[in-house]
Amino acid sequence: MRSDNHNIRLNLKKDTSSLSGSNMFIFNQQMTTAIKGIAICIMLFHHFFGFPLWLQEDVSFYGIPFNNATIEYYLASAGKICVAMYTFLSGYGLFISYQRRDKIWDFHYLLKKTIQLLINWWLIVLIVEFPMMVCYKSVGGGITQWLLTRIFLVDLTGNPFVGYLKFYLLALWTSPVLYQAVRKCKYEKSFIILIPFAGMVLRKVCWFVLSDMGLLNTYILYIPYFLTGMLAYKSKLYQKAYRTIKDLKFMGFIIVAGILGVITLRSLAGEHALSFDSWFAMILIFLIAVCFQKKSKVRSFFEWLGKYSTNLWYSHAVWIFGSVTMQRILYAPKVPLIILAWGIALCMPGALIVAWILKKINF
Repeated sequence: MRSDNHNIRLNLKKDTSSLSGSNMFIFNQQMTTAIKGIAICIMLFHHFFGFPLWLQEDVSFYGIPFNNATIEYYLASAGKICVAMYTFLSGYGLFISYQRRDKIWDFHYLLKKTIQLLINWWLIVLIVEFPMMVCYKSVGGGITQWLLTRIFLVDLTGNPFVGYLKFYLLALWTSPVLYQAVRKCKYEKSFIILIPFAGMVLRKVCWFVLSDMGLLNTYILYIPYFLTGMLAYKSKLYQKAYRTIKDLKFMGFIIVAGILGVITLRSLAGEHALSFDSWFAMILIFLIAVCFQKKSKVRSFFEWLGKYSTNLWYSHAVWIFGSVTMQRILYAPKVPLIILAWGIALCMPGALIVAWILKKINF
């Protein structure tokens, strides 16, 4: 199992080995992992502060009042972009992996990737989520039923974020078709612009015909992010963009202003921007990567965090939905940024244990 991840890392390194010069754009495995570290922080902030109705009556934090809500709420609303960031990077990396492989339809490879994802999830459920739920007496409907629904991903009421795992598994098994379509594409930049509109129209048509689409709705919503990552790699969009801006005066100021602009626009757009998050994510990832070009120490920290981002993503929901007591523990610091750091600290032991087990069993 580890050999597949190792191959992807090598492919990314090979692909960017010629970009290691000071004037070239570095977007290798270390960089994408560091961006995943940023993405998991955005995800946690989004879930901790973007859904006031999730909080129990006696659970609160010191938010800054703004427009009948809090500034944290609006910033957290922009955090929905984290899903697009992860999906974009997945599409980017899978395109490289397929490009280096001898054959596209490798069922052994797809099966191993599927088993890897599921075992990672099952370990989180059994080692992190289940013991905590039992400890705080939050398991409803019987222990056996609770475990089976999570192991087989048939009930999202206890962890609504598992829907993305289902989507990713479906995206993985359809990725050879997507790769072949992108590989034959001759107008990558045009498709990057058109894909969100096509996805939005397709969702509306399917909704009109089927009414309740379930996983299909999620797939149509998120797959443009995945495709945009593939198209961005094929067109070498990031490298071309960096060559265009690298000599600009006050580039640091421009990049920071760009990041703040993306966050502000995404926050104002709210749920209406979901179909276009591929654009927001693509731009934000590029701007973060530019910031990280010479910030090696900061990049190293987020790279370390990014290595455990999947486990943090899988396990953080238990602190929100587990029980009132667990929510009280999570929000005990009261200050939003400290709550974010505290939430990472609460999830990290379980994330480290599961990562260690996966390493020992050669995953």
